[in-house]
Amino acid sequence: MYLYLGVFKGDILTALILIIGFLIGFIVYSKFKVQIGGVIATPLLVLYVLNYPKSIIVFIIAVVMTYLVLEVLVETTLMYGRRLYYIGAIVSIITTYILMKYISIVQPAYFSIIPAIIGYNVYRESESVENLARSILIWLLEFLSILAIALVIISFEG
Repeated sequence: MYLYLGVFKGDILTALILIIGFLIGFIVYSKFKVQIGGVIATPLLVLYVLNYPKSIIVFIIAVVMTYLVLEVLVETTLMYGRRLYYIGAIVSIITTYILMKYISIVQPAYFSIIPAIIGYNVYRESESVENLARSILIWLLEFLSILAIALVIISFEG
């Protein structure tokens, strides 16, 4: 189920999946004001999962670690905004690197920024348990929708 279908064909499929993902992300944000994955991180995550299925494990653990560290930092320091995001990015990069070595996944290192973006946005959406649950559910449906569409596109091309 890899998108490496030749340079030109693979690039076209990748671009198509990204564009559809961007549009779905835009619609989700416009309708529900949920920005956990934004319009960039979620379609990129779909591409990674298609190419490296085990990466979903790394992603989930890195998001949870990033979120927990951010939650602790906010409770114990006066850190917020960009500085908080930068710390989240560092946590995500380190967690992703360690997990990729442990699980033996070979994938581009820049994958590690996706859990940082999503972990930080999960933190921002967590003003209440209800809001957090709603946001995660909407984001999960967005992710699964993009993934399903990508699988349909690949099945027609493959």
